[in-house]
Amino acid sequence: MAGAGDVVARFFGALGERDFGAARPYWADSAVWHVVGTHDLAGDYAPDAYLAMLATWFADHPDYAVEFTDFRAHGDEGVVVHLESRHGRAEGPASGLMVYRVVDGLIVEGWGIPTFDDARLPF
Repeated sequence: MAGAGDVVARFFGALGERDFGAARPYWADSAVWHVVGTHDLAGDYAPDAYLAMLATWFADHPDYAVEFTDFRAHGDEGVVVHLESRHGRAEGPASGLMVYRVVDGLIVEGWGIPTFDDARLPF
């Protein structure tokens, strides 16, 4: 079975290719993704709704680019990622933390936490 870091890295690989069908199998059906902040995308998402939101995001921001500044697995189930993005809604770079809980090779819960502009914009 793949480790937590491998699962999240493969999920990111599928997202990088904008292949949402390939990204979906890394999520448990009962998973929840929590988007933190005061912006319009904040809230809790089931996997299919989260991937649909991401598809819209990438369509609305075709030049969106991410740089992973830190990617660490913690124990058997935790992964914490810090990233900076460009060409989203923020005028300059945006940053955030993504925290994943992985059980039995599937993402079961996660959090997207903006770390800039008082969480008023998604990253």
